Amino acid sequence: MKKMDTILWQMRKQVLAVVAFIVLGFSSAGFGAFNNTVNLISVNPGFEEGGQGWYTGGGTIDDTEASEGTHSAKQETDGSSRDWRSQGYSDITIGQVYQFAFDYKTAEGSTGNLQYRFRFFSNGGDFKGESQGTLDLTDGEWVSVTSEYTCPDGADYFDIFLSANLFDTPFSGSAWYDNVAVHPYVDDNLAINPDPADGEIDVPVDTSLSWNKPSTQQEGYSLYLAEGADPNWTLITTPTWTTDDPNEISFTPQEELKAGVTYSWRVDTSITGDVWSFTTIPPTAYSPDPADGETAVSPLRVCSWGSVPGAVSYDVYWGSDEELVTNGDASVYQGNQAGTTFSPEMDFTTEYFWRIDSILTDSVATGNIWSYTTDQRICDPVMAGDVNNDCVVNIADFAIMAADWLNCTLSNGICD
Repeated sequence: MKKMDTILWQMRKQVLAVVAFIVLGFSSAGFGAFNNTVNLISVNPGFEEGGQGWYTGGGTIDDTEASEGTHSAKQETDGSSRDWRSQGYSDITIGQVYQFAFDYKTAEGSTGNLQYRFRFFSNGGDFKGESQGTLDLTDGEWVSVTSEYTCPDGADYFDIFLSANLFDTPFSGSAWYDNVAVHPYVDDNLAINPDPADGEIDVPVDTSLSWNKPSTQQEGYSLYLAEGADPNWTLITTPTWTTDDPNEISFTPQEELKAGVTYSWRVDTSITGDVWSFTTIPPTAYSPDPADGETAVSPLRVCSWGSVPGAVSYDVYWGSDEELVTNGDASVYQGNQAGTTFSPEMDFTTEYFWRIDSILTDSVATGNIWSYTTDQRICDPVMAGDVNNDCVVNIADFAIMAADWLNCTLSNGICD
C-alpha cells in the first residue's frame, strides 16, 4: 500500500509540474509582431544573435554546434526538463496556412524522444490548436523538419515549444536546434500573383485574367470563373500561353464581363487553386471631374466622367438647384450625347449639381448626384466702380449704388 501511495505521489508531482510550467510560461511570455522575413529565434540565420525572445527550461546557446553560422540552441538532459519555448508572435491571419521549419540533430548515444509543438492561442491564453510531432534520433546528423498548420478561428498569436520530456520516453542526451522560422505557406504547385489582384474593384469589363505559373508546373491549367462571392463554378477553358513573360499566363474571356459584378475565379494546377475575386466597373457614370464636393472650380472648367462599359450615350442633367437635378427635371436637362465631356456656362461663386444617366442597350443606369462650387471672381487690378466685383462696370453696379443711396440716413449731411 505504501508503494502504491509513493507511485501516486510521483504521478501527482509530474502533473503539477506540467501545470506549473504552462501557467508560469503564459504569465512570463511576451508578444512580438510576427515578421515572416526573419528567423524567429534571431534576426540572423540560426541563433547568431543569442536566441532573444525565447524562454528556456534549461537549454543553452552553444558555440560549437550549428547547421549555419556559429550558434545553435542546445538541450542537454538526463531525462529531466530541458525545453525551448518562443515568445508569442501576434499579427497573424485566421485561415492562413503557416509553415514551421527548423533544423535539429541529436548526439550519438542519445535516447528517448524529442517533441515539437507549433501552438495557437487567443489573447486570453485559450488554446486553439497546434501541429505537433516526435523527432527521431539522428546520431549527429542535421535533419530539416517542416510542418504546416492553418491559423484557427479565435487565434491571435502562436508560439513554438521544443521539448525534451513531454512524451512517454523522455529524452536523454544532447540535442541542437537551428534555423527556426515560420512563414505563410505557399504550395509550389499553386498559381500565384493574380491580375486583377484579389479584391480589386473598378476592373474594366474587357480585362484579361492572368497569373504567374507555379515553380513546379509548366502547363495543364484549368480556369474557373463564376459570378458572386459564393460561386457555382463553371470551367471556362484550359488556357494557353498568351504573353511574352515566360512566367505569366493570360486569358481573355470570350464573352465580355458584366459591369458592376463581383466575380470569383481560381486556377487549378495539380491541386485546387486559391479563390480570388474582383469587381467590375459599375454601369453608372463614375470619376466625375470636377470631383464631387470640389471647390474653387474655374467657371471655364470642362466637366467630364469615366466612360461606362456598354453605354451607347448619356443623358446630362446640370444646374444650381439640387432638387431639380435629383428629380431629372426638364429645366435642367442638358441633352443626350455620346461623349463624356460637357462644357456648361457657369457663374462665379455658385454651387452646381449634376447627374449623368448611362443609356445602355436595354436599360438606363441613373447616375449619382455630384456637386462642385465655382471660384470667386478676383479682379487684378480692382476696377473703380466695380461694386459687385465681377470685373465689369455696368448697370448692375449702378443699381447697387442706387440702392445704397435710397437707404441712406443723413447725419450732418453725410450718409451714415
